[in-house]
Amino acid sequence: APDGEVEDYSLEIIAPTPGDLVLSEFLSNPEGTDGGLEWFEIYAAAAFDLNGVQVGKDLSSLDPLVTGNECVSASAGDYILIANDLDTTLNGGLPPVDFVFDFALGNSAGSLVVAYEGAALDSMTWDTSLSTSGAAANLDPDFFDPLLADDAANWCEATLPYGGGLQLGTPGAANENCPIAPPEGECLENGRFRPTVTPTLGDLVISEFHANPDIVDDADGEWFE
Repeated sequence: APDGEVEDYSLEIIAPTPGDLVLSEFLSNPEGTDGGLEWFEIYAAAAFDLNGVQVGKDLSSLDPLVTGNECVSASAGDYILIANDLDTTLNGGLPPVDFVFDFALGNSAGSLVVAYEGAALDSMTWDTSLSTSGAAANLDPDFFDPLLADDAANWCEATLPYGGGLQLGTPGAANENCPIAPPEGECLENGRFRPTVTPTLGDLVISEFHANPDIVDDADGEWFE
């Protein structure tokens, strides 16, 4: 740097924008005593820095995830795990925890919000339908979008055990698909239901078939196209 000037080595923070992250899973009602066993997960749909990201029950009670001045980044596809305790012997056998939080999640009803410098990026509210004892609430991965995630119909109870097997969920890992039935006459495409396109006369034709296999039994070798 020229004499008398100070070189600036600071890096600009890559701030998350709406759609870059989504609350994807949470355990608000652990089997047994809740203390130390609650957790939630944030899915990163894009790369961004976690500096400035806040979590809380609502916008009036936000806590920062990163408390130091070191850059902490998330990559697209990351599952960020936030729990009551870093110690796996105290948090129910969770995999490595990224951050901790010190507020309690509501059992029969509750809410969570993820914000950046006070502005909400995603939020979730729930009732007893998503707070079964010992089972995490799991967002279907086809609905990893802040707007689609607001619909409780896109969530389901987790079924896979973790840790000692007392709790169910996929903390810090890919979510399970939920058994979501489409509305009559619709199918799922890119996270949204759309009307199915019904084939009409001439749209398809039986083009080939094998009705009399030789090497294997008919039941095993028959096919058509």
